[in-house]
Amino acid sequence: MSLLEDLIWLVDTPSVTGEEHALAAAVAGRLGDHHPVALTGPALVVGTPDDRPQITLYGHLDTVPDQENGKAEIRDDRLHGLGSSDMKAGLAVMIALLEDPAVRSGPFNVTGVFYDREEGPAHENGLETLLDEFDWLTDAEFAIVMEPTDLQLEVGCQGALNATLTFLGKSAHSARPWLGENAVTKAGAWLATMHERAPQVVVVEGYEFRELFSVTLASGGLARNVIPPTFDINLNYRFPPSLDLDEAEARLREVAAAADEITIVDRAPAAPIPCGEPPLRALEDRERCPIDRQAGVDRRRPPHPARSLGGQLRPRGDRPGPPGGGVGGDRQPRGGVLGDAPVPDGRVDASAASRFRGLGTIPAMPVDIDIAKVARLARIRLTDEELAQYGEQLGDILEHAARVQALATDDVAPTAHPLPMVNAFRADEIEPSLDREEVLAEAPDRDGPYFKVPAFLEDS
Repeated sequence: MSLLEDLIWLVDTPSVTGEEHALAAAVAGRLGDHHPVALTGPALVVGTPDDRPQITLYGHLDTVPDQENGKAEIRDDRLHGLGSSDMKAGLAVMIALLEDPAVRSGPFNVTGVFYDREEGPAHENGLETLLDEFDWLTDAEFAIVMEPTDLQLEVGCQGALNATLTFLGKSAHSARPWLGENAVTKAGAWLATMHERAPQVVVVEGYEFRELFSVTLASGGLARNVIPPTFDINLNYRFPPSLDLDEAEARLREVAAAADEITIVDRAPAAPIPCGEPPLRALEDRERCPIDRQAGVDRRRPPHPARSLGGQLRPRGDRPGPPGGGVGGDRQPRGGVLGDAPVPDGRVDASAASRFRGLGTIPAMPVDIDIAKVARLARIRLTDEELAQYGEQLGDILEHAARVQALATDDVAPTAHPLPMVNAFRADEIEPSLDREEVLAEAPDRDGPYFKVPAFLEDS
């Protein structure tokens, strides 16, 4: 099956959070011919450890609730359907890689984790259970979370908090509202500030993250003719890796100080930034796409917050977590919530295996060149097409340099030229020269025994 056919199959197999069993069983049946598969209820682990360095791919099986977009449909070269972007496009790529004979026989042991309940509360996320049951997963050389990132590499991950904010009022009949206090309108001023609040860019180890506060749920009121005595709001906070859970909670309480009561209902820590990891550098070099700061090829594009899923790969207690990055499909779906993805073509199929076959063979060039900045310094105006073209060409040059750098040259003496060369000197002998008068006769003007030329310096 092609990537497109796989994606349609995955989208057409419902897997709303809590209902992942059918899809888990289907994926296990599909991959069982190629790998050992451990099916644990609504989740599965594909592969086992061996003597090769391990790279583990992570993807969640579940989707958000159906919004009348449950079936796959292709419109305008895009596949629409529930979960097509987040994250069944990533699952399709995982399946293609795990089935690829070149990947299975390559230098890395590529394993897969398909888990449940990512879209629900953090404490119900099925990934923790799998990491506890299959502790060898945390011994991986590298972990890649296949969340949607617009085909860019994203490192680190935002943490997430959910809190219930309660605004307290006093009930009264709507015919006598002055006898009470409306809890809904009491929250209005604070809600207005949240509506105008812009994402805050936070730089962590040179990478940009966006601090985000979002109101996602609201409830209140007793009846149509009763002034509401309480009003509850869910505040979702996505915070950068520079904050731990306690610091993030303190920050949320600071922003939500206008509420009468604040109850933390869900916490997921941020994931660390895997700076300097060789597999990440190699993957970045082969794909010729700089790591997004937070997490992109085009530095002019505003950074995008990584999904809280990556936080599940964090170290916990005495259990080390693998370094990780993210790479996936369409980052910002069009036409509905998490509802569409670019239609894949043969180029994706052809390149999938090469990414993993070559990770361990070519040393990464630790070079990050902003071509637009170089063009500005050189006072050269480049179009977007030229920026992309020169970026690709420069990537080819750096890849060639990396291949040359990989050659064994320990027994080769340093040289300034590939061929042996010596200076050739003639004998220093006096010979007859040209006649002075004959030479001066060719001059347009002369002053005695000298050539006469126009003056170019003013008299001092």
